[in-house]
Amino acid sequence: MLSLFPSLLDFSFFAPTILRLVVGIIFILEGYWHVRSMEKTRLSLVRFGSLAGPATYATVGFSFLIGASLALGIYMQLGALLGLVYALKVLALRSYFPEFSNAPRGYWALMAATCAALMLTGAGAFAFDLPL
Repeated sequence: MLSLFPSLLDFSFFAPTILRLVVGIIFILEGYWHVRSMEKTRLSLVRFGSLAGPATYATVGFSFLIGASLALGIYMQLGALLGLVYALKVLALRSYFPEFSNAPRGYWALMAATCAALMLTGAGAFAFDLPL
């Protein structure tokens, strides 16, 4: 079957760029959400005790690192792999710790699939990582 808009296929190199930017911004906003929830309520401190502070800070730093890597396109495949691990971790731990993320499971499944696709397709246009 013929494509409806064959001229748009010339711009297929920009598709990973759009996915990379959106997923990177989402991971940065996820880290920001953790900072805001940590400031507003101290649920994690009550539930986990003295380890809550360092664990929350590690989660925030990890999320910001993944988001910056994906949004800027620096070490993008490593960032996508870490994003995939992060999304799978949230999917696995969401039933035990519902305050960890307020997003539904389908959201994190889609984030995991997008990170896996970005890891396989590459950074796309406007990235510091370019295939050799």
